Amino acid sequence: MAKWYEAALNKVKELGGSVASLIKTPDQKFANAIIESLALVTMADGQVDDDEVAEASKYMSSVPQIQKSFKDGEAMILYQKHLSDLQGAMSINRPVMLQRISDSCKDQIQKEGIMAACVGLAEADGKVPPVEKEMVEKIANKLGASFNWTKNW
Repeated sequence: MAKWYEAALNKVKELGGSVASLIKTPDQKFANAIIESLALVTMADGQVDDDEVAEASKYMSSVPQIQKSFKDGEAMILYQKHLSDLQGAMSINRPVMLQRISDSCKDQIQKEGIMAACVGLAEADGKVPPVEKEMVEKIANKLGASFNWTKNW
């Protein structure tokens, strides 16, 4: 396991499993929605793959909205917490996350941002397993987003 991943996991444990103190503003809620969507795609097959985690980390560090909303390492802490929640109770936490993602998007541009993150992560390794495709479609449906960004599937 990568050191940054272990550090994020330890920080979640230090926070007592609660990361609510990191998410206060509407901008932070939207940035968290991007992070939750990445966690949902990562966990679509029920496993955390190190390559997907690395891609998600790279993506989070490149998104200005996430960088403006969270201090160094906080985005990874949130991502780890979301992965942990999904590992613990996927059937309970997935619908909750999908609803939070939907509630956090104010407009079409934000919906497209979420979908770009999902599609980018799903396509990162050059192949999209059916369970990841299904998860991206669930997120799109929950957002009421058109699903034409994935013409190459």
